[in-house]
Amino acid sequence: MLNKAAKSLLFSGVGLLLCWGGLKVVADRQVKATSAIADNFIQQYPSTQTNDSARTLERLAVGLGFRDLVRDNEDAPKPSPADKNAEVLEAIYTDAAAYLGAQVIKSQGPLDPLPVIVEAYLTDNLDALNRVEFHLRTEPHPQWAFDAAAFTDFDQPTPTFWHLSKLHDLLLLKAVYHSQQSQPDQQLSTLDAAQSLMAQHSQSPGLISHLTMFITVRSASAITRHLDDVPVAFSRKLLSDDSLEQGLKSLRFDNWALYLALMDSADSDDFVYDSTVGLSTVLPFSRLHFVLSTTNTTQLLDSTYRQIATTDSSYCDNDWQAIENTLFERVPWWNMTGKVTVPGYVSQLEKTGNLALSAELTHYIVNAKALAAEQGQWPDTLPDLTSQICPNDRWVYEVSPDGQMSLSFSRELSSASIISDLATSPLTYASEPWVE
Repeated sequence: MLNKAAKSLLFSGVGLLLCWGGLKVVADRQVKATSAIADNFIQQYPSTQTNDSARTLERLAVGLGFRDLVRDNEDAPKPSPADKNAEVLEAIYTDAAAYLGAQVIKSQGPLDPLPVIVEAYLTDNLDALNRVEFHLRTEPHPQWAFDAAAFTDFDQPTPTFWHLSKLHDLLLLKAVYHSQQSQPDQQLSTLDAAQSLMAQHSQSPGLISHLTMFITVRSASAITRHLDDVPVAFSRKLLSDDSLEQGLKSLRFDNWALYLALMDSADSDDFVYDSTVGLSTVLPFSRLHFVLSTTNTTQLLDSTYRQIATTDSSYCDNDWQAIENTLFERVPWWNMTGKVTVPGYVSQLEKTGNLALSAELTHYIVNAKALAAEQGQWPDTLPDLTSQICPNDRWVYEVSPDGQMSLSFSRELSSASIISDLATSPLTYASEPWVE
């Protein structure tokens, strides 16, 4: 006969086994349904191959010290051991990035003089940069290989676009160099090349591509607004009235791709998972808790993204903090990993909206400068100051009695979650009286 302690242990073991069995049935059913949705979503993005234009640009970029422009690829062309370009680029890039960051937050021109070390670099590498610029302006847009399935496998390299962003920075600095050398034609040519390079980001749906695009467009908008002799047609290229839609697509893509990658890792023999929920640290509940938590988080995120997409409101009309709070509250108590990972995703959309408004401000500034060049003074008003990004709001354009011009957004937007780790362009601009 079993004693009381043995019986208690037996019944506890049976209870845990039944609990585990029930949870496994639920988990298997949820994973099967959710993975099918994820597969269908990922499959809508066809694979592409690297084109000749991208291969040529990679070769040209080696001369500037770059390796792979879009990902960490060991097979990419590399500078020779005797080529010091990579070391020189690394040495000046900290100063270059600091200079661009300082110009981004300026609400009044002109641009600061280029740092001596950066200007020297541009002068020394002008021929190499001209070759890159000519290629971007005369050849088809570079396109790199893309395979959506790579984003669902942690073992496969995916694009980072970090070096592509650095090359874009060099082109912007080259445009500033031409501006400060009073070379408007060369300035515009370089801006066009930088714009062509930015088009690459529309080819990849991942969030990293979208965020890199955010950084490059933010810099391009900020630099362009402080330059003279920029055609209105160019500033119009920076505008995007579907930025919120693109941001939602990138978030949904990453959400589903990450889910498939995590489910694949859960099936691996070296799976390791820890959580503050007690049972999850006891095998075999660890794997089940991970699967159920990941599935729940993925479903909640996608539900929130789809709700935002179907809401008939502009970027400015959404209360992003309230949306994020509601999402956090929907995460059940047992999903502690969801409680940790959910905050911050929705704020990416707030960054996207700020980017679009910043580009819109630049367009109005360039328009005002073009009219001032024709009239000899700041125009009394600008045509159609209604915001494309926020149709219920507008830009306020004023010329003071002493001839100063200012542009500002009609609504003060919260910046609590906008780019906490990156400088953001202000949504205001002021100028001195127009001088021909």
